Amino acid sequence: MKKVLRVEDLAKKFKKKKIFSADSEEVVAADSVNFYLEQGKILAIAGQSGSGKSTIAKLILRAIKPDSGKIFHNEKEIKDNSDELKKFRMKCQMIYQDPYDSINPRMTISDIISEPLEIHNLGTKKERKQKVINTLQMVKLEPAEEISKKHPHMLSGGQRQRVVIARAIIVKPEIIIADEPVSMLDVSIRAEVLELMKDIQIKNNISMIYITHDLATAKHFADNIIILNSGRIMESGSIDKVLTNPENAYTKSLISAISEPDPKNLYKDKEIAV
Repeated sequence: MKKVLRVEDLAKKFKKKKIFSADSEEVVAADSVNFYLEQGKILAIAGQSGSGKSTIAKLILRAIKPDSGKIFHNEKEIKDNSDELKKFRMKCQMIYQDPYDSINPRMTISDIISEPLEIHNLGTKKERKQKVINTLQMVKLEPAEEISKKHPHMLSGGQRQRVVIARAIIVKPEIIIADEPVSMLDVSIRAEVLELMKDIQIKNNISMIYITHDLATAKHFADNIIILNSGRIMESGSIDKVLTNPENAYTKSLISAISEPDPKNLYKDKEIAV
């Protein structure tokens, strides 16, 4: 299976000031992290809050600079301030956690979704407008023409997150990094949004990194999984193997926190546990 993304010995530390003290402590966000993402597969990165999941996403996209380590896209190393980095950022799109904070409230939905096309100089104005309509239909926001003229405050949280998804897929990326994409949504629509993302991923053969603290949705959504703790990979492998036969004590503690103790039965005769 083709490896579309490979992370090699990625490391990052931060300095954090201590409360009521002038001293600082060192926080490890990534410690010699190694993994790869296969073509058309979904890799979950799971762990508790503060385990380094979101930091790894930012390191991959070079939103922050790693202390050491390498990122490869289709076996080409991605370096800072390079032509490869610009191309990579078009091919690797992000779906953020908060649909209220990740889109500009002053822009119309059409302008929000077409922004990546403008940044990468793709298509004419007419072609971009049509792509926006087509993409709104893909994420099931109808009537698309009417929705495209609205502003974010006129939409619900679930609709806004569909706009974020539309913005990510409009440039036809190879990779999507989804950072806790449903954690800010109402419980009643989380499964619906995840099913939409899964459907888009399969139909377009997109490779995806799904960042989550929720092993129940990871079980439903991903093919493979990495268990992260304090910037270190505790365990990795196929989703079924890791969640049904965990070897690491930390993984076992995460699984024990799921309301359904047996991951094999998480979705048996009921909706996704969230």
